[in-house]
Amino acid sequence: MISKEEFLNGNWWLVIARYPVACDASINEVIESEEDPTLELSYANELRDECVNSFSYLDSPDIDEDDEDQFEDWYEQQLEDIELEAIKIDEKVIDEYGIEWLNDYLA
Repeated sequence: MISKEEFLNGNWWLVIARYPVACDASINEVIESEEDPTLELSYANELRDECVNSFSYLDSPDIDEDDEDQFEDWYEQQLEDIELEAIKIDEKVIDEYGIEWLNDYLA
């Protein structure tokens, strides 16, 4: 378990990937990184892909399963619509989410 002091003295980030629907459909990760981890293209793409795969059932269209082009277009649009946010963990983040919650989402 990471302590409050370790969060504050380290390079810890709360990363949130939000799927574009009205309800709270998001993936949360706490990771250690020297800079905003969403700037790393492979990490950002992996997180977007995981988000679509986890939540696309919430609004998946009625697409003919034989129409690969239509599905690929829809999937690509979903990837583009994922909102990524990286927040450097500080006192405010710890007060808002709590140490236990942050530790629950360690990547």
